[in-house]
Amino acid sequence: MALVALFYAGPVLAATFEFHYFESDKMTYEVGEAIHMTAKITADFSESGWCHVLFSVSTTQGTAFQDGYYIPSSPIPQYPASTYVVRPTDVSPGVEGETATLIFNYDFYDERFSQAGAQSIVVNITRGALTIEPLSDLTVETESVLKIRLRVVSVHSSEVVMMNEPVVLSVRNSSEVLFRKTTLSNDDGIAATNWSTDGIMPGLYNLTIETYGNEDFLPTTRSFDIEVLPASSSIEIIDAPAKAYCQADDDNIYDYANLSIRHVDNEYRPINGSRVYWEIEGSQGNFTFTNGTYTAMVPLRYGPGPCSINVTAENSLYRPAHAIVNLTLVPRPLSVSWNLETYAIAGQSFGVEVALHDAITGISVTSATVNLSLSVGSETIVSEGSPDAFGVLAVSFNIPSSSWGIASLCVEVDGSPHYESYSECRSLVVLFNATIDACLLTPVVLDQVAKLACHISNPVSNDLAGVRVELWDTSKHCIVAGTTNITGWVMLQWHVNASPFSQVAYTVRLPANESAYMAPTALVVDASVRVPVSLVHSSQSIEWDRGKNVSLPVTLQSSYLENGSVSIMITSACLPPLNLTVPINMTRYVTFSLTSDFPIGPYRISITLTNDSLYPIGDFTLEVVVMGHVVSTVNNILAFFSETMNISLLAHDEIGEPISFLTISFYIDGLLLTQENSTTGVYIELSLSLPTSVSPGPHNVTVLLESPWLHVSELAMEVLVWIRTSIDLNVDVPGSTAASSSQESAPSISSGSIILPPPTLFNGTTSAVSPTALETSRDSCPRLSSGTNNLSTVAANSLTILSGNGQSILNRRDLNLLLSFNWASSTARDVLPNDMIPHCERSGPDTTTSVSACRACDIFLSSRRTRRSCTSGSAVFRNPNSS
Repeated sequence: MALVALFYAGPVLAATFEFHYFESDKMTYEVGEAIHMTAKITADFSESGWCHVLFSVSTTQGTAFQDGYYIPSSPIPQYPASTYVVRPTDVSPGVEGETATLIFNYDFYDERFSQAGAQSIVVNITRGALTIEPLSDLTVETESVLKIRLRVVSVHSSEVVMMNEPVVLSVRNSSEVLFRKTTLSNDDGIAATNWSTDGIMPGLYNLTIETYGNEDFLPTTRSFDIEVLPASSSIEIIDAPAKAYCQADDDNIYDYANLSIRHVDNEYRPINGSRVYWEIEGSQGNFTFTNGTYTAMVPLRYGPGPCSINVTAENSLYRPAHAIVNLTLVPRPLSVSWNLETYAIAGQSFGVEVALHDAITGISVTSATVNLSLSVGSETIVSEGSPDAFGVLAVSFNIPSSSWGIASLCVEVDGSPHYESYSECRSLVVLFNATIDACLLTPVVLDQVAKLACHISNPVSNDLAGVRVELWDTSKHCIVAGTTNITGWVMLQWHVNASPFSQVAYTVRLPANESAYMAPTALVVDASVRVPVSLVHSSQSIEWDRGKNVSLPVTLQSSYLENGSVSIMITSACLPPLNLTVPINMTRYVTFSLTSDFPIGPYRISITLTNDSLYPIGDFTLEVVVMGHVVSTVNNILAFFSETMNISLLAHDEIGEPISFLTISFYIDGLLLTQENSTTGVYIELSLSLPTSVSPGPHNVTVLLESPWLHVSELAMEVLVWIRTSIDLNVDVPGSTAASSSQESAPSISSGSIILPPPTLFNGTTSAVSPTALETSRDSCPRLSSGTNNLSTVAANSLTILSGNGQSILNRRDLNLLLSFNWASSTARDVLPNDMIPHCERSGPDTTTSVSACRACDIFLSSRRTRRSCTSGSAVFRNPNSS
């Protein structure tokens, strides 16, 4: 131990400083371990003095740790201490390890002298040991997912973790590895993964966690037990009856409860392969499994009342599940079936059969008494009896002929201790036979629509409205139906589909009609099927030129007549009647001669079928137009540009007759100029205006002449368009002069504004800031911090001594370290008495840690008042006006 004693000679109180030693708790540390540093110092100073100590740790990567603070004045030795935890961010020891330097620095100041020094210890840093702390519960149920979370930390400090390194997790049973996963630890040293226990049997499993280590930590391995518990499960009732029927007196007749359930885990997923069984009053049975559902039929051999069925599901991977199905047993129902017609006919007998059966099993019931009654109008017919060995009772009723309408048929069966009583009434329609009158309104033509009118009445000749009437063909198909109107009539229309030239028998049927109380009635209507024939029409009228032999095309078609001939008669207002035979589905041309003076215009020609077995379809008339010709010439034509074109025409028909109405169209160079209508007769004079678009010179002119029932006449010619001109002559008289003048045009001047150029910045311009604003004053001086590393510049005061642990302590001049902090004093010169004030630190003397310049500081420097009176802020600077 070295002792440094400092004395100050003078009339004031003595100042004492003595450094004893600096030591650490040991010489070798692991990453994650805490380095405890301590020193022994005696520092006794005046009220205006101070002593600051600083603990530092330096590694090859730079300064890793600093911890400085002020110590109070005391004549008794003090033991400043500090602790640093070795972190992987500060070192990287690797397999060989590395060294670090522990440094202790002190600054002592009193009004009479100052002392500063630094001591250091070299220690070894090695890779640290790790441990693994589980952060999640290592208990899991089967068929679920275990979320494994763990933290890789130093064995020395839980604050030091292994970050961003691979962690291997393995789960194994006694014989094999079931799961292996490599993951990375995060910045907090936490690694996580999921292990699915689907198909894993309950029991204990080993979880092994391995790390490979790195430059800071040694490899480590830890093992834990994972307990896999049977998962919880439940029974989900899908289908179960709320009630069932009790057992009959016969032990062989009883009901079943059809149960359908699912065995599910805690996430309601179906569990397969379970043993599911039911129990009821000592009886037991198993469920069967199909497509995720367990089903069972539980026999109910019990009397009426409440009943409970216990259901249990067992599975090696799950805890047993239980459920109770509660139901009520009620008396057995009686099934009564009826066998009767849907309607009865007034004046005829009506029979009904009633059969009694057990509604559950279907066996016959023979011991009951059955009452039947039939009410029609004001009359009621009653019958009573017992079923036969098959449970059937047959009864026949005679219905009065004078009554029809809605009847009521009732059945009543007395109850018994084993069966419910039964009572039911049904409505019965009593019908009458209606009268049908039918008449064909159209021939029955193959592939055409036929019409049949029907009238329906009751036996007292009253019209029946709203009655459905059906028409059936010989193939027993209903081809059309309708409803009678208020007068009892209905029109039936249908598409004929039968054999050509055949006799057909259509049947008019009236189905049972409850609203009209009619019985089914039928009437047969006979008819002959005629074959349709159509005349083929051209798309336009047929044109005939008079004075020629002309042909009339006649084409008769029928898809039902492939060949043969058809007899027809042709009649017209302009031609004599003509009987002839034409082939079917072929065109025959009939020739007529027209005289040259035959009147022009349209004519209608009619064709008639002379065979009654054929039926004309569509229009059997043809339109022909007798045509003539226009004869025309142009006698004169004269045209002037932008004026008129004058034309003289001669027009009549081919036999010289004048044309009463004529449309004349003029085209110049293929473009329509105009259209004119003329009724003037043979000679025509026209004057047409010419547009300016028709230029002077030759042009092609086409004239079209049109009139009804006359062929169009076209005249083409070349016409010369003339231009009228005029010449104005001015004669100059010799000797005369024309006044002339010349004027020089001045160029135009645009008006506008002159845009000034932008201002120019010249060199040498003076600042716009007032010079007085640049002056300095004490109040305007910035406040500057002097720093926090307060060191004395008196290096001779640092001594090389031994610490209390016998470790070698180096003084400051012997250090050769890469340090990131400044060892020099902020004053950069020797500190002399009355020339230095304390600097700021994280902690300091009780009086104050910082001073600012003020007028009071001048008083402080001369009268040595306490610094508490000079404190006005946290920044420290020298008063510029002080000496």
